[in-house]
Amino acid sequence: MGFHGRSQGINIHVIHRWIADDETERLAISTNPDNTAIAEDNGLHCLCLQLDTGVYYRLSQLSPMMWIAITGL
Repeated sequence: MGFHGRSQGINIHVIHRWIADDETERLAISTNPDNTAIAEDNGLHCLCLQLDTGVYYRLSQLSPMMWIAITGL
């Protein structure tokens, strides 16, 4: 069994970088100039969990910012 199969408690990590309550908050993540993930390493291809829909979005493009819904997880 691999490492992830044996992981428990604090050793379990999440697949997303950000959590947003709704679309407005998710869009604000990518346009906030103080967001270090965007400013320092650009956050390209990182995931955001949008809580009101339970959908994950991938930041697929930086200019202009574009989020793509991830389905089938």
